[in-house]
Amino acid sequence: MLIKGKARQTQNTTFGTASLDFRADGSLYGRNQGQSDSGTWEVKDGKLCLKWRRWDYEGCGALQRIDGKRVQHLWPDGRVHFIAAAY
Repeated sequence: MLIKGKARQTQNTTFGTASLDFRADGSLYGRNQGQSDSGTWEVKDGKLCLKWRRWDYEGCGALQRIDGKRVQHLWPDGRVHFIAAAY
């Protein structure tokens, strides 16, 4: 798994740079522009599902490798949600 138990610096298409921590137990922590939130993550039907307490994202979107160094996560409607390093 590309993210299980890992922290990733992401470039979010709406909110800029965010740090996301995908804990092995399925909990999720994020920091962005002095704000933070927590939630849960899981992989369901081959898609990465995120559920935040306050931040604007809940649903499942594809996690796709862009190239050898980066992956992108999509909103459920197919738009890019964030881009992160693959390793």
